[in-house]
Amino acid sequence: MDKINEKWYITQQTFPELLQRNVEEFGTRRAQWWRTPSRETNSITYSGLGQIVAELSSGLIKLGIDKGDRVSIMAHTCPQWVWADYSILSAAGITVCIYPTLSANEIAYIINDSGSRILYLQEENLQKVLAVRDRIPTMEKLILLQDDTSHDNPDILDLNRVRHKGKKLLTDDRSLYERRWKSVGLHDKMTIVYTSGTTGKPKGAAHTHFSMNAACLRDMNSVPQLRDDDVFLSFLPLSHTYERQCGHGTAMHGAVTVAYSSPIALVEDLQIFRPTVFMSVPRIYERIYMAMKEKASQSPVKKAIFNYALKIGLAVVKARSDANGFVDMSEDADLFGGLGLGLKLKYKLVDKILFSKVRQLLRGRYRFAFSAAGSLPADLCRVFMAMGIRIYEGYGATETCNTVNLNRPDKVLPGSVGCLSPGVEGRMAEDGEWLVRGDNNIKEYWNAPDATENAFTEDGFYKTGDIVEMLAEGYIKIVDRKAGLMVLDT
Repeated sequence: MDKINEKWYITQQTFPELLQRNVEEFGTRRAQWWRTPSRETNSITYSGLGQIVAELSSGLIKLGIDKGDRVSIMAHTCPQWVWADYSILSAAGITVCIYPTLSANEIAYIINDSGSRILYLQEENLQKVLAVRDRIPTMEKLILLQDDTSHDNPDILDLNRVRHKGKKLLTDDRSLYERRWKSVGLHDKMTIVYTSGTTGKPKGAAHTHFSMNAACLRDMNSVPQLRDDDVFLSFLPLSHTYERQCGHGTAMHGAVTVAYSSPIALVEDLQIFRPTVFMSVPRIYERIYMAMKEKASQSPVKKAIFNYALKIGLAVVKARSDANGFVDMSEDADLFGGLGLGLKLKYKLVDKILFSKVRQLLRGRYRFAFSAAGSLPADLCRVFMAMGIRIYEGYGATETCNTVNLNRPDKVLPGSVGCLSPGVEGRMAEDGEWLVRGDNNIKEYWNAPDATENAFTEDGFYKTGDIVEMLAEGYIKIVDRKAGLMVLDT
């Protein structure tokens, strides 16, 4: 039996259906958890999330959004980003993702190319958008992701105004909202995510509810099963499919909690939210390690203890590695098993005086983390292994909805991005380029038939642009690139 079938409710559904299922079956469960500007914590249940989405979605319908219309979101990661996303999807619209760090010209290009009619955004980017407002003819309204605003421009709304419109529509005819979200089909377009444009103008990768769900189910069959009390920590950009699919999409399937943070507040928030799972990029793991080294260097004694502990830990990783370099980092793996008595005693000592304290920074609830959007150095992977910290590295692209390759928990190979994920096919082209095919792939770029044709082989494999080396047991290593790919450095 597939792992996902062990939980009856994890099935292939549209995202409005998933939200409604969670409202009905898990309404009292905490859905979102965040810190307010005053640094106090706040949260809402799935029932509360469903109500907010119903009001905002009905507000969009009242503003004229119809099935298939595009609505953009340009904001840093926050719970309101998700409210906006599901309000669009529940109105049978298509969410267009825009990085808030883009220039005004890039923003104008994406809005015009997608034909977005409404833009959700944060106040800090309002003036940047207004500067090019006359160059965006399709844009009808701007909705600030805050409760109130002092702007008297009728085209600038806030969440309360949109929710007020939605409440009135729900009171007058709730069936209109019900019919709208139920009209969404699995193969309807769900989102357009623009690539970095390093090889020309940005291209809009168009994912459907089907491809996004296929990606979620693929990942859930590759990692330890989600628990009802899991807490995902979200701090990477939701404008990227990595955070949105691996984090929020999977969390919606599992009806678990998502807590929100930022790279700046990450260390503090790890101790407040005590997450069990999170997604990150190699650069963040490098920063964490460098911070540990810097703290250890504050005194000769601390530095000596750190270096000795790391030496012992790395010796343990080597001893636990099989002939091909694989290490069992599953949750039930015995980190002390198979070690000689001397090494075992030394490792237990350094684990007690150092490594356990590092893990305690996560307040004892941490289960595992993902690394993607760049290569995690093999030596750094081994360092975290030495500390008993599980990081599963994977590989994918916007067009594949992320992890087409992933290290398995019981077979982690440092320096590799893993083997093919369930439901994904892969092969090497003659020049070593990695080609992949699966239900998780896009079928097209928005408004770009030539780019779509060039991105796929005749038999439907996506050309990743990355040169790979085949390793043991179907694992691969990324060794070069044919073309630039976006790498998150959050």
